[in-house]
Amino acid sequence: MKEEADKRRELETKVKDYEDKEADREKKNLEKQGKFKELLDDANKKIETLTDQTKVITEYETAMTAVVDSELTIIKTALGDERFARVTSLLNLDSLTPLQKIQVLPKLKELMAEL
Repeated sequence: MKEEADKRRELETKVKDYEDKEADREKKNLEKQGKFKELLDDANKKIETLTDQTKVITEYETAMTAVVDSELTIIKTALGDERFARVTSLLNLDSLTPLQKIQVLPKLKELMAEL
């Protein structure tokens, strides 16, 4: 009988240890899920911020393009189509971004004054 009681206690201890380990695993799993959710929320906030920043950059680029196009139209009108085509070709204006064109405009206006 003592052997049976010892076996019973040993099995109860094993069951209790198993249940404790299972509870710990569940707790760790829930903690990981919480951390994952936190990381996911953080990543989504960063994506939202980058999306908003991209919209602002696009708005700036659109405004810059409008300014550049307006200035180039004025220069083209002043120079005439043929001269403007030569200057455009020399400066390779067609391959430049709006920002690069804005940087070239002062030099272009200087050249225009000389012509």
